[in-house]
Amino acid sequence: MAKDMSASPAAGKRGWATRAGALRGAFAVLSGGMLGALLVAGCAGGGAPLPTSTAQATSGPSPAGSATGPRPAAAPTVSPSGTGSTTTGGIPAAARVDSVYGSVEFVKFLVAEVNRAHTTPSAVILDAYFTPGCLGCQDLREAISDLERQGQRAAADTWFVTLATPNTWSPGHATVVVQIHQKRVDFLDLQGRLVGSMAEADQGFFLTLAFDSTWRVVRWQQT
Repeated sequence: MAKDMSASPAAGKRGWATRAGALRGAFAVLSGGMLGALLVAGCAGGGAPLPTSTAQATSGPSPAGSATGPRPAAAPTVSPSGTGSTTTGGIPAAARVDSVYGSVEFVKFLVAEVNRAHTTPSAVILDAYFTPGCLGCQDLREAISDLERQGQRAAADTWFVTLATPNTWSPGHATVVVQIHQKRVDFLDLQGRLVGSMAEADQGFFLTLAFDSTWRVVRWQQT
């Protein structure tokens, strides 16, 4: 059974939204007020815990953190499955292998895609990487959709993988712990004008994955 690395949730507010006064958007820090569903203990398949091993850090991805600037209006919930293309053709070959390190390579690639979704912005970029009903994924997708509706985008990548560690693996199932450094990044409108910014922060996530021709996220939790 996969080890649940998440902390207990505090009072309930949505995970990717910041506290009062912060810009509601894709880069809100996942806090103790995450959706309870994000932090529900559970397993996705069997597999004994693996010895701790450090995956090589990458320098790509970056989205989530506290922001300053005007607070956009609330937007309706968007399904994590979304619409649009769900092709997995862009996933590197190393990240499409049902193995311990294939799961780690997938997580590092996914972080880079989260960055791309925020700088584009386009929520459908992530649809291929989430299973229908993925716990925790809906909040992230909704945050990116908010940017689209507001005509805003991140000026640069903000998430950078500092550590990606396999936790459990069995055929078709894996859990990976990833540590993220989030650097300060500005939000721009369609005219390139500054409308807010995201604060620098460090955070960790526990991802539960399932494999069916490629890896996909079943649950996205905060550590």
